[in-house]
Amino acid sequence: MKILIQLLLVIVFSIFYNFQNLIPAEKPQEWIQLFNGKNLEGWEVKINGFASGENAFNTFRVKNNSLVVSYEN
Repeated sequence: MKILIQLLLVIVFSIFYNFQNLIPAEKPQEWIQLFNGKNLEGWEVKINGFASGENAFNTFRVKNNSLVVSYEN
């Protein structure tokens, strides 16, 4: 009986292992860098009431390598 159980376990694990090899491994997607930390290059600012691309009152700016939104001005 013990031999039968051991044989069954070996068969089940073998089948599982073979099915894992049949499934193609997905290549992890690389991150896309959206912000370069230096300027707003590649960004198009849109503020309600102003034309697209117009950064009214310097609302969006780069400060210490971070994108900052400020309504101070």
